[in-house]
Amino acid sequence: MDDLGGSELAANGIDARLLDDRDGGVDLGFGLKWTGVAGALDLELLADATNTSGGQEVKLEYSYPISVGLGRLSPLGRHAWMSQDLANYTFGTLESEVARGVVDYRPGSTTTSQVGLTFAHPLSKQWFFVGSLRYSALPDKIRQSPLIEDGVDGETSMMLFFSRGL
Repeated sequence: MDDLGGSELAANGIDARLLDDRDGGVDLGFGLKWTGVAGALDLELLADATNTSGGQEVKLEYSYPISVGLGRLSPLGRHAWMSQDLANYTFGTLESEVARGVVDYRPGSTTTSQVGLTFAHPLSKQWFFVGSLRYSALPDKIRQSPLIEDGVDGETSMMLFFSRGL
C-alpha cells in the first residue's frame, strides 16, 4: 500500500512489502435532501459500482444554515454506516495478505461520526467562495486496525474552493 508509511506499519507489526495496493472504487447511489425552517437533512445511499470492495455506505447529515452578513455558516453533524465488505477492504487485511503472513484483521461493519462547519460567501451573481472544516471520529474497530497509525483517533479535513452556479 503506497499511501501507508512503512515505519508506521512496522510499528504495528506489518511488513509493508506484504500488503497489496488497494484499488480505488467508484460509488453509485442516490441522495435525498429535505430543507425546512429546522435546517437541512441529507441522506445518501451508496454502493461500490466497480465491485472493488463490494461494499455499501449510508450517510445521514443534518445542517443548520445561519446567515452571517452576505454569507451562510452551516454547522453540521453526520453519521455514516459502512458495510462489512467496505470496512474490511479499507481498514482490514485481505486474504491474500494473510496468506503471506500479515495479521488477520477484519473490523466488520462500522459507523463513523463527523462534525463540521461550512461557510459559503457570494463573490458575484454566479460565483461563491466555500470553506469547510470537518472532524471525523474513528470508532474502536477502525482505530484498532493494524493499518492505522497507533494513537490516531480521528481525522480532520479542510477544503477551500470556488463554486459557480448556473
